[in-house]
Amino acid sequence: MAVQQFVGMAGMALSRANHAFAVGGQFNNPPDVPIWCGKAYMKTNASFEPGGELVEPPRSDHPLLDLNIYPHFNIYTAGEEYASFVIDAPISYIHGFPYSNPTIDNTTNTVSPFTYLIIEVSDTHTGAQIISGDRSVKINSTANIFPFSLDHFTPRFAPYNITLSASSIDGSQTYTTHTSLTYLPARTDHGSVVKLDNLHGGLYVRDQLSKTSTTWQPIIPFTFYTSWDGFLLPSPSSLDTYKALGYNTIHIIPPGTQDPFDPTLFESYLSHMDALNLHLIYDMRHTYTNTTSLTTQLHRLTPHKSLLLWYTADEPDGIGAPLDSPRHAYSLLKSLDPYHPVSLVLNCANFHYAAYAAGADILLQDAYPVGINAQHSTVWDTPCNRTYGDCGCDGCTGRLEDVARRMDAVARYETWIAREGEGKKAFWVVPQAFGNESYWPRYPRADEEVVLVMLGVNHGAKGVSAWSFPTTGELRDVTGALAR
Repeated sequence: MAVQQFVGMAGMALSRANHAFAVGGQFNNPPDVPIWCGKAYMKTNASFEPGGELVEPPRSDHPLLDLNIYPHFNIYTAGEEYASFVIDAPISYIHGFPYSNPTIDNTTNTVSPFTYLIIEVSDTHTGAQIISGDRSVKINSTANIFPFSLDHFTPRFAPYNITLSASSIDGSQTYTTHTSLTYLPARTDHGSVVKLDNLHGGLYVRDQLSKTSTTWQPIIPFTFYTSWDGFLLPSPSSLDTYKALGYNTIHIIPPGTQDPFDPTLFESYLSHMDALNLHLIYDMRHTYTNTTSLTTQLHRLTPHKSLLLWYTADEPDGIGAPLDSPRHAYSLLKSLDPYHPVSLVLNCANFHYAAYAAGADILLQDAYPVGINAQHSTVWDTPCNRTYGDCGCDGCTGRLEDVARRMDAVARYETWIAREGEGKKAFWVVPQAFGNESYWPRYPRADEEVVLVMLGVNHGAKGVSAWSFPTTGELRDVTGALAR
């Protein structure tokens, strides 16, 4: 949810006009024409082609072998004895290496179908074999898991480069692809460690406050974007009220300054979250492009066991943030703190998805369809279509199914992007739990809220982060029941 959503309608209009201009000529809007999702939305401006749409790559006339390898988890840490790689070998017509089905058995000189790959996984630098060359992977299969001992490696902050070599039985067709393995030293400050399942998208947390614990606990986060000055202030005891409702995670909406929280006051909240075992998504929407501020905030947060995720850009595709800004923040965060995933939220149906998605491990999707007029903007008095207008939910129809359609769309985009050495992005859903403002003349009903949440989960979401708290009593009760 972007900044305009927690001011009134007039403030929202001013916010979009002030913050959604093209940056450095990256977008197609004329100078001084404000945009949302790349489109003009004010009556004084004409429509134009927004651009930035991700499309399916051209299809090959011949089958391709889309061979890929990646670690099952994004990080491993000292004390773990084993890790595993995931190897995918599907037949594709948009990504991959040339593939011919027949192979020759040299022992019998007979032709047979090419149905298995002989594989070997090694340390790129040393050549040391990690997975032996007598293992195989079936052609057109995915999610093949190969465990291995971490005895080959010493914990360090620099990732290890890994090579997968594969061939047909007769050796006439050979393939090579690469990935990296992150095997980190143990933390010394008792802060949390959170790993991401690159295959399934889930999260696992280890409580470093218990010095002898090496157990990873799975977590399905259920959280609200929560108002700092409208709910949490003045006392950390507000966190007890929130936690008692059933939520296991909190996402605090930061005030709009470069140093958003008084350090001493916020430290008292962090310590209370630690005591409650309430996980925190730390939001840097106003500061993620300021490397000094980002670094300062990070060092305050990392000693706390409650930290779950970093959250950088809030709807960068909507406001038209510089395309590389989330990626720059991601790289800095990973260099300073490789122990926690990075997240951001996207708002648009399809506007520079690949560039913005490159800035996160976890992508949230916030389609808000309840109560909107999807054809005509009630705020701007303009039509809404592919090239013009803002109706509050980009590319939506105003039905609950818009959430499922958006989740399916981003999953489809991931299949169009070739990510060598990586799994697919993890997705969370941001169900609408607000109303009576701007495009949204009413709140969802309790039964609608359940549908919004479950559509997201049933279409691949690994976490739920509703906008926003406090909400109505019936939505508080039904989301609390779902969270529990």
